[in-house]
Amino acid sequence: MMPLEELKDYINQTGSALSAYIFRLVRQKEICEEIFQETWLKVVAHLEDYDASKPFKPWLFTIARNLCLNHLKKEKNNKEKETNYGLTRKDEWLDGLNSHEEHLVECLDRLSSRHREVVMLRFFHDMNLEDISRVMQLPLGTVNSRLHRGLKQLRKIWEEK
Repeated sequence: MMPLEELKDYINQTGSALSAYIFRLVRQKEICEEIFQETWLKVVAHLEDYDASKPFKPWLFTIARNLCLNHLKKEKNNKEKETNYGLTRKDEWLDGLNSHEEHLVECLDRLSSRHREVVMLRFFHDMNLEDISRVMQLPLGTVNSRLHRGLKQLRKIWEEK
């Protein structure tokens, strides 16, 4: 079990990465903030369930991912449609990107969600394939395949420039 003081430090260290991950899944700032808070509340509530012999980050991202998926299912069931599937210049974390980085973000947005999520976890959140497998609750081979196909797709999209 992780001590609460250590958890506080971890929140400060991983907050922006977790928030960016959640935003990439739900694409709505207000919902992102709600899920971010709910994620940490669940972490605190279930801290005794955390197995300290395993990495914390995949456990944290799994909780966030499940909350995002639950939200998206509810939204789909309510037949509400998102109006902003792509990133816009209004997205705060895009400020300060050079033209190549902006083009990369645009290319990532054109990937299917299943490929984009694996690529984002691997390269933006620096997770290894085993951790991604835990977060997405998929077999390692599936994660590897999605990463390979996602990168292949990304390369093709990039070259269309």
